[in-house]
Amino acid sequence: DPPNWEAEANSKTFQVVKGEDSSKYFRSMGIFLEKYFTESGISDLLSVNANSPAENSARAEEILSRALSEAEKIQVPDKFSGFHGSLIKLLVYEKNALALGKEVETDPLKTALVLQSQEQNYNAAIEEYGNQLQKAQLLITKTRGDENRLISFIGGLVGLKTARAQWIVADPGVIAILSAKTVQDTA
Repeated sequence: DPPNWEAEANSKTFQVVKGEDSSKYFRSMGIFLEKYFTESGISDLLSVNANSPAENSARAEEILSRALSEAEKIQVPDKFSGFHGSLIKLLVYEKNALALGKEVETDPLKTALVLQSQEQNYNAAIEEYGNQLQKAQLLITKTRGDENRLISFIGGLVGLKTARAQWIVADPGVIAILSAKTVQDTA
């Protein structure tokens, strides 16, 4: 039986808090993005020029597994639950695609078949993340408060330069595309 990544993604939970102050969520997400998508070096592991793609896939999968676990612990204001759920779903797909990188050398046919069977849902997860990201950006622009914090949060999600001159070098959508390409290129 092929793996069911959709069922795994749907089994993930996170705490939705009604009326929660968005600033706490922004801070948590800023720390989360910095830790797992900047400091971790995950984009370097998945770059086209990376050495040893199978080893790098395994390291990137480990990073995403930890990120997924932490994303489930973040308290999410109800108005951002759609965005957060799409992020978690995307992380599940990315983690699983990278896990295939460990098998590509021993069973490239299985790897190719699994990727093919998951491709439609994986692409749908990327698209849903993009849609939810746009909705979250609209909600953020309607939120009153510290403009730098909001700009920083938006920039962290979409890879824009923030007011404090920090760069977030990758967002989960970019990681998703690089993950699939890395595994496909080694298959």
